[in-house]
Amino acid sequence: MLMLALAARVSKHGQAFRAALTGAREGAYDVLLCLTLDRPSRDLEHSAKVLKLLQFHDIELWTVHGGSQVSAMELGLRAVLNSEMLEQVRYRAREGMKTVAKTGRVLISTES
Repeated sequence: MLMLALAARVSKHGQAFRAALTGAREGAYDVLLCLTLDRPSRDLEHSAKVLKLLQFHDIELWTVHGGSQVSAMELGLRAVLNSEMLEQVRYRAREGMKTVAKTGRVLISTES
């Protein structure tokens, strides 16, 4: 019987994805379907662990966007690219904060 788990990005802390991995450990499904690979492939080490877990439990990783099963090579490449993109975002944010501090501008939060 084919069971399917949908890994959605419900919260910014990835609770749905962690629940999907727990289901994998319990053998709850045969296919893990993600919208895209941005969640399981943020860095190479994490991606390798996820793929090993899924392969150990004979679970296929598929994406809606790609419409096919994800290979180890594709997951690895996307992990490297996503890691680089996140590093660029961090760098730009740090540089932006330095510029704000140097110019004396103050960021005021309107949230209470």
